[in-house]
Amino acid sequence: MIFSRVKRHVSLDTESAEMKKFTSKHLSVAACVLCCSPLFSAVAQEGIYIDSARWELRDSPRAKQPIWTLSIIPTEKGRYIGEQEFAQAFEELSKNHSQDWQWRTYDRGVMKQQFDCHARYTKEKHDWNIEPFRPSVPDQAQLWAQGCNPIDQESINRLNQIAAGDESGSTLLVGQRTAENMTKRYYDKRENCGTSNRPAFLCSGILMRVVDRAKINPVWNTSRTSQKEGHRGVSFSYMRTDTRFAALAWQNNSGIIFYPKLSAPAGKLYPDVLCAFPVDAWGWHRADGPCDKPENTCQAKGYVTGAQWLAHFREPGKQEEKCGFDVSKDAKGKNPAASFMAIRDAMKLLGNERFDEWNELVLSPWQQNTPETVPLEAFFYTGTGVEEARKNQTDFYEKTGRVVPIVKITLPESYDRKDPPGKVNRSEARFDFFAVDQAIIRGTSAPSARCANYFDSANWITRGTMVSLSVVPSACGRYVGDADLDNAIAELMHKHGLDSQWTVNDGGGMRAQLECVSRYARDFAQWNLEPFRPKLSSEETRLASCNPN
Repeated sequence: MIFSRVKRHVSLDTESAEMKKFTSKHLSVAACVLCCSPLFSAVAQEGIYIDSARWELRDSPRAKQPIWTLSIIPTEKGRYIGEQEFAQAFEELSKNHSQDWQWRTYDRGVMKQQFDCHARYTKEKHDWNIEPFRPSVPDQAQLWAQGCNPIDQESINRLNQIAAGDESGSTLLVGQRTAENMTKRYYDKRENCGTSNRPAFLCSGILMRVVDRAKINPVWNTSRTSQKEGHRGVSFSYMRTDTRFAALAWQNNSGIIFYPKLSAPAGKLYPDVLCAFPVDAWGWHRADGPCDKPENTCQAKGYVTGAQWLAHFREPGKQEEKCGFDVSKDAKGKNPAASFMAIRDAMKLLGNERFDEWNELVLSPWQQNTPETVPLEAFFYTGTGVEEARKNQTDFYEKTGRVVPIVKITLPESYDRKDPPGKVNRSEARFDFFAVDQAIIRGTSAPSARCANYFDSANWITRGTMVSLSVVPSACGRYVGDADLDNAIAELMHKHGLDSQWTVNDGGGMRAQLECVSRYARDFAQWNLEPFRPKLSSEETRLASCNPN
């Protein structure tokens, strides 16, 4: 994900100067790139007034969205400074963070006012929290009266406007939060949403539909077949850690994701989930349409558990003749939540046998050409499908003026692979938001790259059993900043992202490694990046000397 919590201790100028203290003998340790602990000790000791500062998203009871907070822990010296040192302390903070997108996007010019207030009145608090969106107040006494965190209606209105997607920065904020929410729902293994009449798909998991633009355009519409009487139904799949699969329908690699019904925004018309199958239903080959007639559902036939369905599935007969579970609102009183959990149990029992086959949920068709009311949470892609996703995002923006984020989904590779401790579990899916994937950012085209090229060369090398992408940054790329990091990693992914060395070993940490070495090893002749390393926060990667395990 692109905007992790950030903790810095020195400016880039200081880091560069520190790096220059190293002699050529340090370059001989390319095998670990940054295994020289004195470098990171020096960096950590540079903070005179600020021990750490990181961005956090915190819920706001008055706004429609969480707010970005810069959470500061002062050093012992910084905690007890006199007023004559307020300016120097804030300058240290500003030098390291004023160019962060959270600061620049929301800034109303009162960060110093809040900082001074905490330094004056809340010295004993463990951390000082300041927010760039807050308004100015006439004097420190009034600021203190509001707990150093002033608020007014204009601030609330602006935050809510950003949440609605009408301000700069909204795509980045909403996109990051969307990927985080999907990850949380993916690992949410609840069996119902509060009652036996509310199946788990109403509040957890990922409800996704693959769409081929060549056949259905715009992609938020449904196929003509799904609208026909007798075949009414729209195919989706449901992914959760306990209902995962390794392939998408028809081998497509892009599509749409719906909000769970219970968390869909107001004004959306949510279609009903009618029936569900542990494997591909082959719905268009079924005599009665995608869902069985009431007398032919699994429940009607007496199959109410995953084990009973599996025994039925293994009986002779065509796949399109195997029953599905009624999970519709009409199944109220028949425990549709338990019926949906039978899907989960059947998939577990199948295990690797059908891991390369998706499950199927059939939704009722919705009105066509009404993008404003479709409960669309995100466009998604896997593998090489990003260009299709960009076209879908652009189409939707041109129709509605609303930016729906693109999320990359990395599908599980195996059902029960056991990875060593500390490694990424490749039997799980991953959901990532990358700014570089977006066709629309802040209501405009995505920003162009600052450098003509970020790398002079990039080659795969093997050292022992370790496979590394050894890159030589260009003169421009050597000084890439946070705002341009996505363009740099995109260049590497464009050239090498589909190489087997990357795809087979991908632990998700290439971007974090690049961010780390571009900050702390910019004077090294080459940077060695290993795809197997896990995706951690910026700070965790730094503490691991850019080489997390």
